[in-house]
Amino acid sequence: MSFSAMITAKKICESFEMPFKAGNSGQLIFGYNTGQCEHFGVGFHLVPTMAGFWISKWVDLNLIKEIFVCNSVMEVVAFLHFNAHRYNRHDELLFLAIAPMYNYPVGLFCQKHNLRLNLLFGTELIDVLRAIKFCLDFKGIGVCFYHDGEMVTAIVAGRIFSIHQKGISLRKFFTLLGIRPFFRQHVPKSKISFLHDFLNQ
Repeated sequence: MSFSAMITAKKICESFEMPFKAGNSGQLIFGYNTGQCEHFGVGFHLVPTMAGFWISKWVDLNLIKEIFVCNSVMEVVAFLHFNAHRYNRHDELLFLAIAPMYNYPVGLFCQKHNLRLNLLFGTELIDVLRAIKFCLDFKGIGVCFYHDGEMVTAIVAGRIFSIHQKGISLRKFFTLLGIRPFFRQHVPKSKISFLHDFLNQ
């Protein structure tokens, strides 16, 4: 990673008025609601591994048109690096990063369910399962996953599904459930993550 990536990331954070701090060595620090922090610097990226979330701003959702959910703040930054030109009204966007053993402001989302939900998760199995769980939680539907060898078993509303891990995807899972997709899944050029693309330009 070159130092220019740090400069670019900081400018994006400032442009979108994201809450962050600059460390003594210039790294970017993003505080999660649990007190843990995500750190991004030259040659390293540390993300909280326990429960927690980072939110770009606390605001009445009646003012928000779209919400973007991902697994790290830097994934948001990387996404905006490639796509900010598509969004003219920054004040209508809300960004949320959730830690692996996540919680998030459920009460906030209960205010309004006709938000455009955008997902910025990667394509690894754990990212796909986290995206599925978030979407079902968003709709008030519980889900449990069990991983056994190459199979993933999901229990949803008393129904049991077993899917080969290589064949599981967000849209396929919702098709299997018979639920019409209500989200937009953004896929990076590399098919890995937006942050991967950002750091490997």
